[in-house]
Amino acid sequence: MSKRTLHMNRRRERILDAARDLISKRGFEKLTMRALAQASDVTVPTIYNLIGNKDAVLGAAIHDGTMRFFDDVPSGHNPVAILEKNVAELLRQPAYYRPLLRVLLNGGASDAMAEIDALYLQHLSTTLQAMSERGELESWVDCDILAERLLSNLYGAASEWATGLVSDKALPLVASYDANIALAGVATEAVRTRFQNRARRLQKGDIAGGRARSLARKRKAAKRRG
Repeated sequence: MSKRTLHMNRRRERILDAARDLISKRGFEKLTMRALAQASDVTVPTIYNLIGNKDAVLGAAIHDGTMRFFDDVPSGHNPVAILEKNVAELLRQPAYYRPLLRVLLNGGASDAMAEIDALYLQHLSTTLQAMSERGELESWVDCDILAERLLSNLYGAASEWATGLVSDKALPLVASYDANIALAGVATEAVRTRFQNRARRLQKGDIAGGRARSLARKRKAAKRRG
């Protein structure tokens, strides 16, 4: 790699790190190119040349974060563990991921979101196919469709969390419960009990309570503002 390329990559990383920090502190809506340039010690034209406009910056930040996430996921990993690891990442930086998810849910960075979907579906389908080959899924199960449903359930839980309907404490319970219930319904007898027992233990957690308290806090806050 040439010195020029290395320098460009370092500036790009600095810009994306600054973008994540500013989104955490201010939210995506208040992120400006001028503030981003100042925080990353570059000029506004440099940001446009290296990455692009504001949406492109968001897309690049999402892409880089997702690629790092999957670099750490072992091949053939349990599909539930992949989803749980993603939830753990959301909770590691809630101030960053909450506003980010709200932007994505409103249709922002659609190209980056499509790429994320493809990566998740590829990994989930691969792990599900490995389960099928081990005889852990019923023979009629379509692994691609099941991967889509597992991802949809994860997005649903993350959406509720991002909008304040699910608490930090309840999010891991909700996401893991949904995944274990889905797999219990299509697993063979040899492993079905494992998913059922896991779902049963999660069900004893504070899934409903965590959601109810978050709703109550949100309603009280809205009442105070009104």
